[in-house]
Amino acid sequence: MSETVEAILRDAFEDIVVSVDEAALESSDAQTGIRIINRIMHTLAANGADYADYVDVDSVDDEVLIDDGAVDALVSVIALRLWPKYRKGPAAQEVLVNARNGMKELYKLGITLIETRFPGTLPVGSGYIGDEAGPFYTELTDEEAELLLESESSVLLE
Repeated sequence: MSETVEAILRDAFEDIVVSVDEAALESSDAQTGIRIINRIMHTLAANGADYADYVDVDSVDDEVLIDDGAVDALVSVIALRLWPKYRKGPAAQEVLVNARNGMKELYKLGITLIETRFPGTLPVGSGYIGDEAGPFYTELTDEEAELLLESESSVLLE
């Protein structure tokens, strides 16, 4: 489920304690917010985050097509970007921290790590592969195996 631009912008304005009436957002506020949303998403894409479903928004009724988990992070980043336009002085510490954590979350959700495989020529351990069970351990004798079974597969001190 995605949210509309209007809902996201209202939440961002609330984060910076700017009163927005229940009526429609002012046109200038809406256009500022739309530009900020599109710029943030383009910045993420330019830095390797993949939000394949995202399509540029151009009105407050458009849905922002991102993961549900990324909406709150996007709101926090938008709030920081709105701060200098609507508030005086430096941004509040809470807004700064939320925006920083929000950007990290947006990158984390937008980047997919691919599974890698080790090449067959990669050295293993000391490189010794002989007749034993492995490069570091020898196979257990029958006596040692019996001892482990008797001690419930845990190593006992002698």
